[in-house]
This record gives sequence, C-alpha cells and structure tokens, in this order.
Amino acid sequence: MSDSLASATAAGWVAGTLEISVTFPFEYIKTQMQLQQEASALFAGKDRFRSPFHCAAATVRERGVLGLYRGGLSWAIFGGPRSAVRFGTFETLTAASQRRGMHQRLGTPTADTINGFAAGMAEAALCQTPNQVIAIKMIHDQSPRGPRQYEGWRVTVRRARFPAKF
Repeated sequence: MSDSLASATAAGWVAGTLEISVTFPFEYIKTQMQLQQEASALFAGKDRFRSPFHCAAATVRERGVLGLYRGGLSWAIFGGPRSAVRFGTFETLTAASQRRGMHQRLGTPTADTINGFAAGMAEAALCQTPNQVIAIKMIHDQSPRGPRQYEGWRVTVRRARFPAKF
C-alpha cells in the first residue's frame, strides 16, 4: 500500500468516525419521525412526536443524551470503514486515471467526478447498504408495537444473513 493510499484510508477512517458522532442523532430523529407515519407498520394511531425538536427533547428526557445514539452501533462500526473505503478507492482510481492519461483527456474536474462517483458506489455497496439495513432494523425494533426481534447488533447481523441478503 502506497503512503498516499494509506494516508487517504486513515484520514477517511478518522473523518468517518467523527462524522457519525456528530450526525447520527439527526439520523435517529429522522428515522423516529418516519417510523411514526401512517405508512409505517409501527403507526400506533397517532403521532408520538409533534416535531423533530419534540422527538429530540423527549428522547433526551426519557433516555438521556445517549438515547439519541440508540441503534447507532452499526453506524459507529461502519463509519470509519465506510469513509476509508471511499477515500481509499478515490485515491486508487485517481492514481490509475492519471497513469492512463484520463486527466489530460477529460480534464481534472471531470476525471475526479468520475472517480468520486465510482468511489461512492464502492462505499455504498460495501458499507452503506449493510449499515442501513442493520441500523433500521435496530431502530425499528425499539417500537412499543410488536415483539422485539433483535437483541442487539450481533443478533441483527446474524438474522439479516449478511452478506447474502442484499
């Protein structure tokens, strides 16, 4: 592994971990708001939360600040690797496209856009899809309606039969 690839991968890992620590509470609130909608199997006849702010306040009041991270273990586990895959793939594709003269033929902005798109596809396929499946199952499982199906992250992964179920 070249120094630039190792640096890009490490930087991606750190960036992804920091990103998730800041953004997951918003993901949690968004998912809670979606799961209470009438189209959701969890709809209990009325909305529990009046707004995203009410959802955040009620969650903190009932479960503390860490309640906003409930169901976020998969995001924490996948956050670093997800960004490491994206950064590392982009670095590898950029080096390959420069060797093949793609930057000269298409221009750097176009070549970087293509490389970025491909890196994003690799991230989605290898990390983001399994992460979303696990996270939604764990958050969905918190509903007061119906029995709990998963007793934590490991059980969720085992029952989802990864990676075969994508």
